[in-house]
Amino acid sequence: MTDRPRPCLAWTAMGSTMALVAAKLVLASGPSQVLRALGIALLLASPWLYISPFVFLGSKTRPESMPAASYMDTAVVADRGPYALVRHPQYLGYMILGVGLAMLLQRWWAGLLAAVSIVLYVALSLKEEHALRTRLGASYTAYARRVPRFNLFLGLVRWARERHNR
Repeated sequence: MTDRPRPCLAWTAMGSTMALVAAKLVLASGPSQVLRALGIALLLASPWLYISPFVFLGSKTRPESMPAASYMDTAVVADRGPYALVRHPQYLGYMILGVGLAMLLQRWWAGLLAAVSIVLYVALSLKEEHALRTRLGASYTAYARRVPRFNLFLGLVRWARERHNR
């Protein structure tokens, strides 16, 4: 679709995360056991978020007239699974992955690279949200008011409160 953000931003964000993955493949972990344990916990948690769009988007959120379209070409707001908790689970998953890798590596440049990737994913999410508001209108605006962009803890609290009030 023409209203998607420029691919350059997405490729740069993903490239910075993949640079951390590559660095971890060839470099030893840092000395702090605590940071390593936290990094491993983040690495184990992140796939649930960055794999989810392949499951929760796609055929369920686009019209039958677009069967070959990308999983990102949604026609309705995706608000189930991780999308009930945060608006950008895939980007949040990549951010958590980057931070986890930086914690494992324990090098200043890894922390800087993780921070850069976070900034890029936030910028990408803002551009995407503008496009989604244009494409999906009031339904996306209402969803954005209900579900936080990246705050998973606030999303869990709101989700639990909503389920309790049903």
